[in-house]
Amino acid sequence: MDKRENFNRAVNFKESEWVPIDCSTHSGIMLQKFQELANYYGIKNPEYRLNLVNMCSTMDERVWKNLPIDTRTVLLNPPDSLKINYLSDDIFQVSDYGFIMRKALYYNEFWDFPLKDSTAQNVASSKWWPDAFDPGRIRGLKEQVKKLYNETDFVLKLETPVPGLMETTQRMRGLERFFIDLASDEEFVNNYLDKVVKVHKDFYSVVLNEIGEYIQVVEMADDFGMQTGLQISVDMYRKYFKPRHKEVWDHIHSLTDAKLYLHSCGGVSELIPDWIEIGLDIIQSLQPKAAGMDAEKLKKDFGGKIVFWGGFDVQEILPYGTPDKIESEVKRIMDIFAPGGGYVFSPAHVIQPDVPLENMFAMFDAAVKYGKFPI
Repeated sequence: MDKRENFNRAVNFKESEWVPIDCSTHSGIMLQKFQELANYYGIKNPEYRLNLVNMCSTMDERVWKNLPIDTRTVLLNPPDSLKINYLSDDIFQVSDYGFIMRKALYYNEFWDFPLKDSTAQNVASSKWWPDAFDPGRIRGLKEQVKKLYNETDFVLKLETPVPGLMETTQRMRGLERFFIDLASDEEFVNNYLDKVVKVHKDFYSVVLNEIGEYIQVVEMADDFGMQTGLQISVDMYRKYFKPRHKEVWDHIHSLTDAKLYLHSCGGVSELIPDWIEIGLDIIQSLQPKAAGMDAEKLKKDFGGKIVFWGGFDVQEILPYGTPDKIESEVKRIMDIFAPGGGYVFSPAHVIQPDVPLENMFAMFDAAVKYGKFPI
């Protein structure tokens, strides 16, 4: 059974030969750790692509082939119209969305917000909304992805072509300001989110009409949780976000047979029933130290209804545990999530620069060792 066949069994709730293993984008690796890994393998000038915050989107195959990872990421190209304007030595603005970023130690941070002064009347006409149809975004993409599909057995995952609904609004408006909007300005929020939905549908149309037949997973990233629970109430989610998620997700499902994957950090268990109801296939992160994200309870409540992806702790165990502790934790979560299928192993979030390489290797070695069926 090849990687793709094995994965398709897993995400259709059938026990496969092994639990698929992922380490990509939101469950992937930071640039500094990738460079350390490349140096470990003696790879000079490794190739990679980064997202806006310095997570590796794609990584040099000379490095990646050494790890037991079943997935590979595909993603849109930068647009021909892309411009990066430096406002100071460490602050820059990106023409797509007008994001204003500050270079920090490891990540690029969202520093200021182009729509902070927008109103309900003008938010949808802002000059900062990106053009999904810029021809540079898909130039050469179909040929590249078709080659990967035909010449390898990797599971091909489309990296989210746009930030999610909540992430777009917070990054363009500002987190605090947008929370005030949610509580006090219904007209603005509706106009704003309706525009975000249109942009999402345009981007997913562009990319899935090009490569939808070749990919197995479509990613969306939309953080609704934090360490202690949800960022907003369930009622507020249902009022503003749920119908719009359904509109976007129905659109995605109409364009491809690939499974729909949502990365959402933090304590999001209260929203999982809603996400299942409106067509989500895969929930990723399963941040184990966040409130309400206990693996046994998630499996009991939602096993067989949604695919679990992730779940290995990157806040304490991966950076600070011993290899033996890491091995035992991998076995524990495999024993919980894997039986009956419906599980893909990965770190809950990006592997940070402070994680020892021996700990990373211990995690992957244990995933191979304990991910073989029967479990």
